[in-house]
Amino acid sequence: NLIVNGACGSSNGGDFNTAPATNLCNSGTASALSGSGPWSWNCAGQNGGTAAACSANLIVDGACGSSNGGDFNSAPATNLCSSGTASALSGSGPWSWNCAGQNGGTAAACSANLIVNGACGSSNGGDFNSAPATNLCSSGTASALSGSGPWSWNCAGQNGGTDASCSANLTPGGLWQDAQVLSGGWDWLSWFGYFNINSSPWIYHMQHGWLYPYGTSTDSIWFYDPEMNSFWWTSAADYPYVYRASDGAWLYYKEGSSNPRWFYNFSTNQWEAD
Repeated sequence: NLIVNGACGSSNGGDFNTAPATNLCNSGTASALSGSGPWSWNCAGQNGGTAAACSANLIVDGACGSSNGGDFNSAPATNLCSSGTASALSGSGPWSWNCAGQNGGTAAACSANLIVNGACGSSNGGDFNSAPATNLCSSGTASALSGSGPWSWNCAGQNGGTDASCSANLTPGGLWQDAQVLSGGWDWLSWFGYFNINSSPWIYHMQHGWLYPYGTSTDSIWFYDPEMNSFWWTSAADYPYVYRASDGAWLYYKEGSSNPRWFYNFSTNQWEAD
């Protein structure tokens, strides 16, 4: 008899999605395959011939792990790939990486997001003549502004980050350009006293109460005074003298008086309380 040495077939060293069933041996008799990928088998010799040990590889496609698409405060280090081999991460948030396939398998592209907490920008707490449009948020996404001065907005966090509440104040520009800006929306003019602009365009004066100003300069200002139920005119040069529109009377306001306010009416030559 001819001695036949076992010899592996072309499937030896090959890459397969499933266990190979053909081309296991060029000569000799193939054993049953063992393993679930990689697989191994023998090609037994005949008539005293030697056996050959053979094997084949499982094709593994790269697949992203559970960190793919996730939100993180720092670069993820685990669960990068559910199959395949993870590359180094690139980026500083978001991050990207590949899961390389094995034995001819395809690669998968993966990424994860940086959690960004919203944070107010330098406009927060500032004083402006008109609604601020820049520097609203140092991080996150700015909402539309609400209000007509003061203004408020949110800086929305991204990828699960927290939101920040921000606001800015209306500067007494133009009409109130000479006012000293205090805290809490309060301003002060040496000739007019203390008033609050938080409900602009209305102001709340420490003695006069609610007033609605009309004008662009303290050289000439009209106020609607709901307590007096009339408009009155004054200026930085004329105050505390005021002109009341409802009866055409010049009045002298006794500074500091409040609840009631006292005015001297030059038409009647009498003091009157309001």
